[in-house]
Amino acid sequence: MQTIKDLIIRHHNKEDAQQTLDLLIRCDISEYGEPDSDIEDVQLDWSQIDLKRDAWLAATPAGDFAGYAAVLPYGEDLRFDFYVDPTWKNNTLGVLLLASCESHGFDLYQERPENTGVIARTFISHVNQRDQQVVEAAGFTPGK
Repeated sequence: MQTIKDLIIRHHNKEDAQQTLDLLIRCDISEYGEPDSDIEDVQLDWSQIDLKRDAWLAATPAGDFAGYAAVLPYGEDLRFDFYVDPTWKNNTLGVLLLASCESHGFDLYQERPENTGVIARTFISHVNQRDQQVVEAAGFTPGK
């Protein structure tokens, strides 16, 4: 059984871009049957955030990436991105990564001027039942 205690959770650095892309591609292939991400996508997202504050990765002791999460701007709101390697069968890592996004999103909300709200969004493929369960359990409402 896979457990979080087997992983190292840390913030990203720019040298992690290729391994992060490799994880995204594994997720793309599992969900869409082909890659849908490229290094420019990763670099664009990372150009909008502080990697030492707004993004996390989960790696095995051998250095393989099992998960990635980031809190990104989405207009005036926030986007919570989290990806879990398709070989990870249970929800525990997704729950941890989404909770990290939620906690940090709340901190960012607290930094806003009084009386300004924020909507947090996350996008999950309709075929990814594991991560759909994670977001629904966290109280996210499915949108269209």
